[in-house]
Amino acid sequence: MTSVRGVLTASVFAVLVTTQAAQAGMDAKAVQVAAKAIGFVKPNGGGGDRIDVVGSAASLADVQAALSSYKVAAGDGQGAFAAFVSSAAEAKIAGAKVLTIGPLACVEAAACVLAVETSPKVTIYLSSAAAAAANLDFDPNFKLMVTTK
Repeated sequence: MTSVRGVLTASVFAVLVTTQAAQAGMDAKAVQVAAKAIGFVKPNGGGGDRIDVVGSAASLADVQAALSSYKVAAGDGQGAFAAFVSSAAEAKIAGAKVLTIGPLACVEAAACVLAVETSPKVTIYLSSAAAAAANLDFDPNFKLMVTTK
């Protein structure tokens, strides 16, 4: 017979593992999908070639590997073409003219332009409002492949 203590311990462990995974940021597969999505951007203004990784939004090494033609560094996103962020607050610090890539909640709040989920299937989310605020447009074919929020 399973004890209540055993069930509670297992439940607490599951919550800790889930929380740690959520704090780890985007995994390598999500970064690769986001990198391909960046290729569909049609910027309407200057943006440069710098991409910032803010905090623990993603592995800096993963982003550098996926976007080797860009200058990828740790930063706050200000003045960058794009920024990987882990929250709407980080997206706001990056600024309105930055292609922000973050969690789905950030896209739903219209603070991030893109979000990528890789499980159970690959899904790319696009915030039309955040893209318009950043003065960004995407290739029409790309818009057919994403879920618009």
